[in-house]
Amino acid sequence: EPRHPLAGVITALRRAGGSGAIVVPCDAPFLSPMLLRVLASAEKPTAVRSSGRVHPLIAYYPAAALGHLETAVRDGASATHAVEALHPDLVEAIERETFNVNTPEELKRAEDLLKQPRA
Repeated sequence: EPRHPLAGVITALRRAGGSGAIVVPCDAPFLSPMLLRVLASAEKPTAVRSSGRVHPLIAYYPAAALGHLETAVRDGASATHAVEALHPDLVEAIERETFNVNTPEELKRAEDLLKQPRA
């Protein structure tokens, strides 16, 4: 408790010993090494955006964001609203990179994407 998409981010920041945290979901198989390098080099809040959508769980959160995130979760704010309130730098990504797999249909789509040559 609380059950919230940012609960894991908060836990990571609490345990990071004053360091920030790069956050990526385990169900996003197409994140590129380049995108991860960009997040790893960030110094301020940085989130990935694709197709006009900000992805709060593909992001870098500095240690200083902890209090804000705790308040956002306590107040019931969405993860997207919480990260947007940090005024993050936004890294544009292609939709393939932010694709995640949650259903059998999405798994099939991921398998199909693996067969396609990357542009």
